[in-house]
Amino acid sequence: MTKGELIKTSWPQGSHDSWSGQTIFAQKFPKNVEFINNLKLDKKLQPKEYEIEGTHPESKILFKNVNIMESTGREPYTGDVLIRGPRYLANAKEIAKTDGELVAGITRFADGPDEMREVIKHNIENIGVDNIKLSISGEEITEIRSAQDCYFHDDEMAACVDEAHKRGKRLCAHARARDSVKILLLPEANSVGMDMLEREREKYIVVPAINWLVATTYEAEAFGYAYETAEKVGYKRELDVAVAGLREMHRRGIVVLPGGEYGFAWTPHGTYARDLEHFVNLLGFTPHESIIAATAGVAALLMRGHELGKIQPGYYADCILVDGDPLQDISILQDYDKLNVIIINGRVDKAGRKEFFMDSSGSLSHGIPRHLIGDFPEKKQAMQKTF
Repeated sequence: MTKGELIKTSWPQGSHDSWSGQTIFAQKFPKNVEFINNLKLDKKLQPKEYEIEGTHPESKILFKNVNIMESTGREPYTGDVLIRGPRYLANAKEIAKTDGELVAGITRFADGPDEMREVIKHNIENIGVDNIKLSISGEEITEIRSAQDCYFHDDEMAACVDEAHKRGKRLCAHARARDSVKILLLPEANSVGMDMLEREREKYIVVPAINWLVATTYEAEAFGYAYETAEKVGYKRELDVAVAGLREMHRRGIVVLPGGEYGFAWTPHGTYARDLEHFVNLLGFTPHESIIAATAGVAALLMRGHELGKIQPGYYADCILVDGDPLQDISILQDYDKLNVIIINGRVDKAGRKEFFMDSSGSLSHGIPRHLIGDFPEKKQAMQKTF
């Protein structure tokens, strides 16, 4: 049951508690719950807590006090904005060195530690970003920047980390090359291996863009990028190596989460649930572990594990009602028609006619809170049937 934008009551004790693992899940308890619970992220880098307010039943969310940049070059819009979910943390243009960009239009150029510090300071103080995005590797599909190249030096990376962290912001990066990952994770390290990640697993979260590799290798031919080309430049090999490494990370208790690299023609927005299927079919996750990673795990990454990602009292009411069992078939979450009810922030985002009804006799709803009926009766009345 929800009250406003929060969950008021959860499942009765002894029922389906997917987080604590009680009762029916006791024999198949998702092991990554422990990995996520053990994370110790730097609280000084807690992202800004936007004020979130539920709005009318067309299921938009009001984000207050935001800055919006647009391509016209005008000053940022500062105010409130209505959007549908999901929830994001915002970057500005990614920072790259001259001749190190992936796409010029999404890049802010900076060369050397001092310029990089100035750009980071500007992005935080003038634009109000949540994260700093760096582009420190190439990408084979560009045909001009190799994914095996690293464009940043140790002193530049150290300057970026110092400037962002002293202003309370985290960094994320396009880092494909071995050396890029090395200087991003641990500048003083001579090598970055599985043992190091395992020792430091309370500090690091791995979020692979696994669907980019799958789709670019096998599904981009209709858009002009043939399998033979993808294999020749190394995407097939990279996918195979990534799968082997990520399976081992999961086995060793390193937190691996879904997300990333959507919005291309062959990885369109709205298909994010493909990651969950890849986690099960390729990375050795159980369906339950995959769902935990995409909910409670991502909440931990956003440093909002205390209010997002779980169906528990006091958490934001983000819930879906699925026509089927994703624990038996994780791919069902990709079928929008099977998502009967979607609730974001305590407000109904999607529901069919059969989900909105008025039980005038009370016999059908005896003992069941009628919280979906009373929120916006003037809007929902037209969709309600009288029994």
